[in-house]
Amino acid sequence: MSAVVKCSECRKRCHRMTGWSIVYSDGDVTGYLCPDCQTADEHAAEAV
Repeated sequence: MSAVVKCSECRKRCHRMTGWSIVYSDGDVTGYLCPDCQTADEHAAEAV
């Protein structure tokens, strides 16, 4: 069974990773951000 991925800000469930950002701290995954909760800079970095 896979883990449920939720946005670290709004707790929205992820059904597809398209547009979502992974949050890292010291090389470890610490959370996820949905497209609605990302800042403009985070959204632009995801598009690259």
